[in-house]
Amino acid sequence: MERCTLIGTSPATLRLIDLAKRVAICNTPALLVGPPGTEFEVVAEFIHQQSSLAEFPFKRQRCISWEASMDAQLWSGTGTLFVEGIEHASLPLQVRLLSELEKVRAPLQSSNERLRIIASSSRSLSELVANGLFLEDLYWQLSAVTIPIPSLSERSGDIAELAGMLLSDIAETHRLTVRPQLTAAAIEQLQAYSWPGNYRELVSKLLGAALLATQSELSLNLVAADSAGQSHTSDFAQPPRAELASKSHPLDFQSLVQSVVERGIVEADRNHRELHQFVVDHVESALIRAILSECEHVQTKTATRLGINRNTLHKKMKDFGLESGISDK
Repeated sequence: MERCTLIGTSPATLRLIDLAKRVAICNTPALLVGPPGTEFEVVAEFIHQQSSLAEFPFKRQRCISWEASMDAQLWSGTGTLFVEGIEHASLPLQVRLLSELEKVRAPLQSSNERLRIIASSSRSLSELVANGLFLEDLYWQLSAVTIPIPSLSERSGDIAELAGMLLSDIAETHRLTVRPQLTAAAIEQLQAYSWPGNYRELVSKLLGAALLATQSELSLNLVAADSAGQSHTSDFAQPPRAELASKSHPLDFQSLVQSVVERGIVEADRNHRELHQFVVDHVESALIRAILSECEHVQTKTATRLGINRNTLHKKMKDFGLESGISDK
């Protein structure tokens, strides 16, 4: 869905593009650093496309789900290997990466294969080194060429152009019959929002809005954030039902659900949790708590109201830590 190109005319974006192009020429290992949700893969592939390795494969692997013994083909051949989330690399994987980097640096090689490694991190690797969680030699190998990627809020002037490109890609990928367009009001919303989830949050919100659109003018549901970029409400906090029904909250049920799902996607990515289970557990737990309260914490009445048997309810309550003060009647 996403084009691997860097667009924008803000000073922060222009500096990033210039640095990425200069780094691309040298074909050395590189480290991308930035806040969670940053478009690390987009930048990595942009560097690959600008380099002399552009005709060869661009390979991507997330450290959080990767063991050093896996995917031997990733280490072979000419091209670029993007290692996403290097801060999550296990010690065996760190050792393997260090070995591969040392091969690249060797003055004499047994083959003509050239594998460039680009890694990304949302945490300070120097702090991990200080705490004994990251190999110091690997850190020095990677950090010699470091590219800081600015947050999306630092590039607010580019958001309209970036959002327009993403919407075009979404419409094409999902073959939307209604091709959503950004109105002046929507652009103003996008530029005013603080984007705590950065690029990934932008993609998520645009995707949700585009898929639910019934007309060409896009309707966005952005959570109000303060100057520190934090939501005024907790991640999955549910306001009272009377408040939801008030005129100050005109959103329909589907919009509210979509808002929870979009926020859940951002939080699951930020906390490196399995997406489906993370969102479903939070919603189901909130539903059970609400009905328990409605049924005066009586399990039998609660199970009947939810349309499930009491044993199933009891298991879910145990899983969610909701057993305290509950009647078995």
